[in-house]
Amino acid sequence: MTLPDHTATLSTGRRVDLPLRCEADVVGALFSADQRSLRGAVPEALTPVRVGPRRGVVVVVGVSYSQAGDFDPYDELAVIVPVARRTVAGVPRLDGGLGGYVVSLPVTTEESRRMGREIWGYPKTVADVEIRRESVADGGDEWHVDVREGGRDDDGCDGGDGTLALSLSVRETGRRPTREGTLDSYTVKEDRLWRTPVDVLGPVGLGLGGKNVSLSLERGRLAEDVRRLDVGRPLGRFTGRVRAHVQAGSAVE
Repeated sequence: MTLPDHTATLSTGRRVDLPLRCEADVVGALFSADQRSLRGAVPEALTPVRVGPRRGVVVVVGVSYSQAGDFDPYDELAVIVPVARRTVAGVPRLDGGLGGYVVSLPVTTEESRRMGREIWGYPKTVADVEIRRESVADGGDEWHVDVREGGRDDDGCDGGDGTLALSLSVRETGRRPTREGTLDSYTVKEDRLWRTPVDVLGPVGLGLGGKNVSLSLERGRLAEDVRRLDVGRPLGRFTGRVRAHVQAGSAVE
C-alpha cells in the first residue's frame, strides 16, 4: 500500500490524498498567439515563452480522466500559456523554471471544480465537456473536444446558456513512444503565485504543423478568454494516454 505524502481537506469535509493519482486520455494542440496579449494574461513573475519576435504559444488540451484519486471520472478542457520564471533581457531561459500558466479550465463535475480551486487555485468552472474519438474516411482516427457552457450560477461556474463555446479537432498521431517527465503548472491561489509539479508517464505521440488541427471559437466566457490571447495558426498536436501524480504544490517565493 502506498501512503499519501499529504492529505488536504475540502470545505465539504472530504479528504483528498496527495499526490493525486490520475489516469487519462489527452488530446491537444499548440497555437501561435500574440506575445503582448499573453503577457497581459499571466502574472508578472512569469514570462510567456516566445516562438518569434512578437509571438508566443497557447496550448488547448482536452483531458478525459478515467481515474482521479477516488473521485468520479470527469473530463476537462485546459487553456495553458507556456511560461518561464527565469529570463535574460526579457527572453525566457530554457534551462529551468519552465511550465504552463492555466488561463481557463472548464470541467464536468462540481466535485472536481471544488477540488481544483481549493487545493491548487485552478480556475475551474463547471461546463459540458465532450471528448470523443471517431474514425474518418481514410481509415485514421480523429479526436473531437466540444465545450458547452451550461448556465449554472454556482461560484466559479460559467454562466452560459448551454450553447457551444469551443470545438477542437485533432487527428490521432502515429507512433506514440513512452514519455516521462515533470511538468510545472502555475496558478494564482489566495493572491499568491502557486506552482504545482505534475509527474507524467505514458505513451504520447507528437505531430508538427497545423494540417491535422482545427479550433473553432463560438461565444461565451471560454471563447472570449481564448480570443483575448489572439490565437493564430496551429503549430502542432499531441495525443496519448498518461498516468499522472499531481503534487500538493506550494507558493512561489
